[in-house]
Amino acid sequence: MTALRVLHPDQVGDPDADPAEGQWSQLELLVAMLLDETRFARWEAAVSRLKKGDKKPKQPEPTPRPGVERKHRRPAMPPELAEWLIAHMNGATELAAGT
Repeated sequence: MTALRVLHPDQVGDPDADPAEGQWSQLELLVAMLLDETRFARWEAAVSRLKKGDKKPKQPEPTPRPGVERKHRRPAMPPELAEWLIAHMNGATELAAGT
């Protein structure tokens, strides 16, 4: 199995190529999917047992797969924009001083 992956056309001629960065077999993809589902199920079970006021654990990241870009999270809203938005939602008609 590994020999076939090493001989993948993208890696031919590159002796320093990492086999893990090449194309995955269907079995490897299924194992990664199983790992992701197991992690998510454990996270879901932990969240379901939380009491009011407990800190929610961070949702697990999916297993990195070759050729699949990670989703980039949106950057946090700048504090100035957050203040303006809150004031606007509360009915402020003028801009805050200094902005």
